[in-house]
Amino acid sequence: MTAPPRVLVVTHALDPTADFVLRELNERRVPFWRTDLADFPTRTTLRAELEVDGR
Repeated sequence: MTAPPRVLVVTHALDPTADFVLRELNERRVPFWRTDLADFPTRTTLRAELEVDGR
């Protein structure tokens, strides 16, 4: 079973602009995943797939 789609928010630890965006996503009940570029690639990895139908 695959996870539902999420918005990827790439930011850094002290990014007040991203905080505003995430607050709005929460209010709209949009799932997201926030990641800090400082964690890549030592603590965070990323894998993406594009299916034939574009999903």
